[in-house]
Amino acid sequence: MTFIPVISGFNLLEMGLLFLFVMLGSLGLPTGFVAVISAGAIAGNFGILAIMILVSALGAIAGDILAYGIARKFSFLSEKLKRYKFYAKGEPKARRLLSKYEFFSVFITRFLFIGIGTVVSYISGFEKLNKKKYIAGVVLGEILFAAIFTIIGYAFRLVWSDLVGVLNSLMVTLTALVIAVMLLFIVIRKHRKNKKAITGI
Repeated sequence: MTFIPVISGFNLLEMGLLFLFVMLGSLGLPTGFVAVISAGAIAGNFGILAIMILVSALGAIAGDILAYGIARKFSFLSEKLKRYKFYAKGEPKARRLLSKYEFFSVFITRFLFIGIGTVVSYISGFEKLNKKKYIAGVVLGEILFAAIFTIIGYAFRLVWSDLVGVLNSLMVTLTALVIAVMLLFIVIRKHRKNKKAITGI
């Protein structure tokens, strides 16, 4: 017996975690892509898959709008974000795209050039891109992102069958995968900092 609300075979806590992980991914943490792919892989049927797509899209849209809002209100963060490799590396390309295409650059970086999608979101806020234009690009792009990568995960779900059989829970699976990715990210960053401290570079 469970005390977590259950609707048609899935519980609201699991959907909440999926939403949270994808939203955090839109803000720059390495969680969104992993969460969407794994959610698709674990979906048991097309009904659950459709819910996964919806929740993933909503999480991504919420994160994008939050990133834009933070950047628009706190423009001083532009310099602080340059300390992070993902932003410093993606900023030149993101600015070139935005200066030429605006709406199209927001739209396409949601699902195709996803490596700079978060950077485009922040820069759109810093440069005060038209809010309606930004939101339209985000909504259309993130729906495609959620659909494409959740379906890819679903298509390859048989590869995940052993893992799912052991964990037997979307919540546990998502948490384990995201924690593993975040720990790896932290270890790599710490290793690089130690290396710089030793070499003095």
